[in-house]
Amino acid sequence: MRSRLAVLVLVVGSSAFGHIKLTAPESFQVTDTFGSPNKAEPCGGPGTASNVITTVEAGSQLTVTWGEPILHPGHFRIGIAASDADFHTPAAVVTGGACISAPVETTPTYPTLADGLFASHTSTPAGGWSQTITVPMMSCDHCVLQLMQFMSAHGAPCFYYQCAALKIVLPDAGTPNTDAGTPNTDAGTPSTDAGTLEPIGDLTPAAGCGCTSGPLSLLLLLPLVLLRRRN
Repeated sequence: MRSRLAVLVLVVGSSAFGHIKLTAPESFQVTDTFGSPNKAEPCGGPGTASNVITTVEAGSQLTVTWGEPILHPGHFRIGIAASDADFHTPAAVVTGGACISAPVETTPTYPTLADGLFASHTSTPAGGWSQTITVPMMSCDHCVLQLMQFMSAHGAPCFYYQCAALKIVLPDAGTPNTDAGTPNTDAGTPSTDAGTLEPIGDLTPAAGCGCTSGPLSLLLLLPLVLLRRRN
């Protein structure tokens, strides 16, 4: 009788423990050694906020890591959404109260990024599980990453959840510098002034005279004056 009671206590106690614990990115709320709270969709249930927000770049690679304190065969799913309300738990196949299987998105669509991870595993790696995903091309200050576990050979409910808060920023390629400098189109103003030609003199015929005045006319008259003086 005592042994049966001990077994019953062990089963009830272990079922109260969480089955996954998100380690990176860090959960948006405080979790214990077993990852609790993680039983209620979409993010595990009420808890104490950790106030941790992980900033990631859209299009970058993000490695998600988690532990499995209590081993259960099944698989995992990872998604990123603008709001936790965008996550939906698939309908599991349950027979006699036991979880048998759950649909897997072979071609994931929003908000799912990877599904059917480590299906039907029978052991947990010493360092826990790890999966690298590509951050969607979106921008938000309060996006949500969800890690979901489906457990087979387990009594319903069949799923456990953990979430992290993400700030996704678009990649900054920098503003191209299109200013190569203002080209100097002024090669100098060509001088059209080759100097002002000074008039040699007034070439206008003097009134009442058939001659012209000015230096040139004087030079022409000078020999005549000298000739008259000689005569």
